[in-house]
Amino acid sequence: MPRELENLSRLATADGDCARAPVKHYTVAEAKLPADALRNLPVPLDAVAICADLDKNVFYAEHTDPTVAEALRDTHWYEVREWTTTGPGTDSPA
Repeated sequence: MPRELENLSRLATADGDCARAPVKHYTVAEAKLPADALRNLPVPLDAVAICADLDKNVFYAEHTDPTVAEALRDTHWYEVREWTTTGPGTDSPA
């Protein structure tokens, strides 16, 4: 398993240490999330946080504002646990 995937898997199953995974903290405005998720957010985009790997469209719900996490569930984004078990981050062939 490539190191980046291994680190995301560790984030999903262990202590949630963002420093060891390829995720960073952003404001929603910085992350440039999908429009369908943004329209459901009742707060200013620079006031809420998301912990994510922007290249892989993966967010870590434990470190993400709950309203953002909920809005992302109906998009092409994955919560890290889902990404590593049933999403594109799984080792199993599609």
